[in-house]
Amino acid sequence: MLTAFRGIFPPVPTIVDAQGKLDKAGMARMIDHVLENGANGMLILGSGGEFSQFSSQQRKEIAAFCLSHVDGKVPVLVGIACAGTAETIDLGHHAQEHGADGVMVVNPYYAKLSDDARFMHYKSIADSLKIPVFLYNFPDLTGQDIGLEVMVMVPTY
Repeated sequence: MLTAFRGIFPPVPTIVDAQGKLDKAGMARMIDHVLENGANGMLILGSGGEFSQFSSQQRKEIAAFCLSHVDGKVPVLVGIACAGTAETIDLGHHAQEHGADGVMVVNPYYAKLSDDARFMHYKSIADSLKIPVFLYNFPDLTGQDIGLEVMVMVPTY
């Protein structure tokens, strides 16, 4: 059964301590605040969660903690975007294994990709996961628009 992705899904800031490590008590308070104020779901490790500032291992720790703390009360999307496809898929598997209801991905950043390469990036992610993959078009961050033509592309392989 697919999760209903309706309503308000705020991007949740990641709470860290003075050393830049996950502040579990602070993160729990933030999640509880989001839940208590009627959000229908939440996005962990999106742009507002400063995903790009954390290593993959830190992102896994943050995702696992947040998913455990939410404990199915509302649907959770986890941002898994990376500069490369393999690392993005690895984070997607981790999110899926820890109970994420879906994942969100921006374009790979740093290198501009052809339409075919962007399509294959997203297709590879979607083919590797059993949960919904949301495409997040943020050209100011990634330097490139996903492009409608990529979203409706017929594979050429």
